[in-house]
Amino acid sequence: MADQIEFTQARSTNFSVHINELPYITYYTTDVMIPGINLAGTKIQAPTGSVPISDNKIEYDPITLGFIVDENYNSFKEAYQWMIKHGSPTSGRLSNSEIPEITIHVAALDSNKNPTVVFKFIDVHPVSIGEITFNSQGDNEVVTCDLTCMYTYMEVETKTTEFPEYFFQIKQNLIPA
Repeated sequence: MADQIEFTQARSTNFSVHINELPYITYYTTDVMIPGINLAGTKIQAPTGSVPISDNKIEYDPITLGFIVDENYNSFKEAYQWMIKHGSPTSGRLSNSEIPEITIHVAALDSNKNPTVVFKFIDVHPVSIGEITFNSQGDNEVVTCDLTCMYTYMEVETKTTEFPEYFFQIKQNLIPA
């Protein structure tokens, strides 16, 4: 007889983001989409037609974080300054030794707000900061922005792994005084 499977659905609102070097983005992140992963391939010609063959090269789609822009624009300035380190409009890119390697951790949380899976994005660098819209005809909406990043690779850690302590911190402790 097969074991009974308990099925509790994952909820899109149960997540936590941690970027050690970007505390404002960490605190104000409102949404994140775990990016797609592709196995590159090619087609070879055969007598009966072309046959698809998968390659051994994995390609990752970019990760995009949506975040609230705080009243002092600290979250936006943090993303902007990070991008400028990677490609200054006046002096070009800083040397690799001057740019810290950044890792983004996205934890999927269970119904008790404990991490079940952590998606870890390694060697992240920004490629796009979305626009900010001001609208005098609006309903006094919160200003939001998107930060799109590329990364070298991604790891998926399950709940059998020891999770870093920061997933159990209260978010208010992440913002520097």
